[in-house]
Amino acid sequence: MKSVCFIGHKEIERKEELKNKLIHVIKKLINDYDITNFLFGDKSDFNNLCVDIVSNLKNEYKSIKLIYYPSNDWYRDNEEENNKFFENIFNIHKIRYDKYIYLNYYGKSGYVRRNKKMIDDSDICVFYYNINYVPKKTKWLKLNVSRKSGTMIAYNYAKLKHKAIINLFE
Repeated sequence: MKSVCFIGHKEIERKEELKNKLIHVIKKLINDYDITNFLFGDKSDFNNLCVDIVSNLKNEYKSIKLIYYPSNDWYRDNEEENNKFFENIFNIHKIRYDKYIYLNYYGKSGYVRRNKKMIDDSDICVFYYNINYVPKKTKWLKLNVSRKSGTMIAYNYAKLKHKAIINLFE
């Protein structure tokens, strides 16, 4: 089975244009490249858009699977609690993932290790990566230090691993 992961910035632009582009790309991945597994992280507008599109396409393409790699702060090993979280806290329609991959990556950079695992588990990586993006400073970070974008770290890792990359920002 072939897999694709989705990684992008926390905030995205041109949502309607991007949505149409994503639908086209995802259908092409399914039809032309026999992609069946779609891997998702969390906590970004890009991820939420991708999950929404793929979950809706599941009605048309019965063989596709949604696989969720939750951040370390989600409920551990409890699918029912995860579904309640999405339904009640995020107030979005209930996403039915076919599989959960729980990783023991903790700390502020746990999502970086999670993204690397998703890339390792994928044949193709779909990014929303703006090379000029600079992460916003958080309230708790009062240092005058430039932070690295998690998407940039993941993008560079995918290149290092010689993964097929589709960057939808371009």
